Amino acid sequence: MSATSAPASVVVRRLLASEAGGYRSIARWARRRPDVPTGAEPVGYSQISGPMMWLFVIGSAVEVVVVHVLLHRWPWVQWPVLVLGVWGLVFMLGLLAGVRTHPHLLTAHALRVRSGPVLDLGIPYAAIASVSTAERPLESSAQVVGTDAPSDGGPGTWLGVAVSGGTNVQLRLVRPLTVPHPGLRGTGDLEVVEVGLWADEPRVLARELRQRAGLGG
Repeated sequence: MSATSAPASVVVRRLLASEAGGYRSIARWARRRPDVPTGAEPVGYSQISGPMMWLFVIGSAVEVVVVHVLLHRWPWVQWPVLVLGVWGLVFMLGLLAGVRTHPHLLTAHALRVRSGPVLDLGIPYAAIASVSTAERPLESSAQVVGTDAPSDGGPGTWLGVAVSGGTNVQLRLVRPLTVPHPGLRGTGDLEVVEVGLWADEPRVLARELRQRAGLGG
């Protein structure tokens, strides 16, 4: 996966936007109102990452309580650590809520590939040349966005929106598609020829995409 550097201001803006999106996602989750517009069909991608994220949330909650008790003799340390621990717990809940309330979407004219509230990439069905359910790993083990060479080794860029470090649906495009850099907004556009994403039911999604793109099968 190629590394792309970005100015510190861009990184800070991205982190702030991610945190704000997490708070909004928690509110949506609490109200049971996922971000699915009328007429769109949701496609989940949290079946694998969800349980792992729950483990982190539960572990963080236990850690906050235990550390707070252990530090009771030093209140000048105890309370700042408690605030920091609660912030970390809420942040983790925001990540979990984000993937639950922002699924991929099948709309009338395009597939919207999402990664929580921070990524929403539209791919018109007419731009899809082929669909496969081959798995492809990325270097990171977390939910990431990365770029690399396309699977056939030809010219162009492969964009992977991974869950637990991999994608399981690969979309080859009819022609290069120009999109904003999803991982580091503000650092320019990408011309992608192939897009990888993760879906809980890859074969079902692949079949639906082929039908909507008029590819048969």
